[in-house]
Amino acid sequence: MWRRIRVRHGDMEHALSDARTALIYAPEEPVLLMNVAYLLLRRSEFKESLEYLERARRFAPENPDVPKLEGWAYYGLNKLDQAVAEWKRAQAMRPQREVQVALEKALADKQEEETYKENESTHFKLRYSGAAEPALARDVLRTLERHFSAIESELNFTPPEPIGVILYTQDAFSDITRAPAWVGALNDGRIRVPVQGLASVDSELSRVLKHELTHSFVTQKTRSACMGLAASCAIRAPTWIQEGLAQWMEGQRSGENAAALLQIYSAGHATRLACWKARG
Repeated sequence: MWRRIRVRHGDMEHALSDARTALIYAPEEPVLLMNVAYLLLRRSEFKESLEYLERARRFAPENPDVPKLEGWAYYGLNKLDQAVAEWKRAQAMRPQREVQVALEKALADKQEEETYKENESTHFKLRYSGAAEPALARDVLRTLERHFSAIESELNFTPPEPIGVILYTQDAFSDITRAPAWVGALNDGRIRVPVQGLASVDSELSRVLKHELTHSFVTQKTRSACMGLAASCAIRAPTWIQEGLAQWMEGQRSGENAAALLQIYSAGHATRLACWKARG
């Protein structure tokens, strides 16, 4: 009960500590193992979450929640093949609408990205369409790493796992994201950006990358990686915090209100605000 109360109020540190303490007394209890794994997922600590889920699978091989959670962990690690395999296993055991939606999204990503090339840096895993030049991909990674250092310093936080980035043609971006034509990028856990016609990172693309990267930082900092596990856990930083910080980081600092956002964030209020349930 206390763990549920703490999670509801954003007290993830104590909730995780309580869950790990419970495991000391029953280290082979699948429910307790999954509790720890779930809380680690909420913190975007996907690799460690998988360790607990693998232990849970040994003791409860027929529990459909294990592959369901493993699917989210693999998706968070940008391992689409493994995510698809786990969600298919979960659906075979117990069909659920939320898992089906996630599976269909992952399958669409997988189909689109099968021919994509890959590159990576210290903090990013990049996939890009063959229509994009390798030099552009390298330039994007350099730009992202530069922005990562600046945002890390400003927000005093380091995301625990590499961040996925996908570079699309304009048509592929529209097909996969279903975003309106005026949308220049999207961040749904992975940063998705159309780069058709570019040979290098210009000032506009740099601005977009920094904006979307800020969203990744704020999402993980406020422990909002619920990822559709249940409607009741759809918790995130309010839109005005997300957008305000993203605009501040990209350089749109129009007045005292924008600066106040950073002060609110730094004081830790954003985490409490993130406990508001998302609506609509």
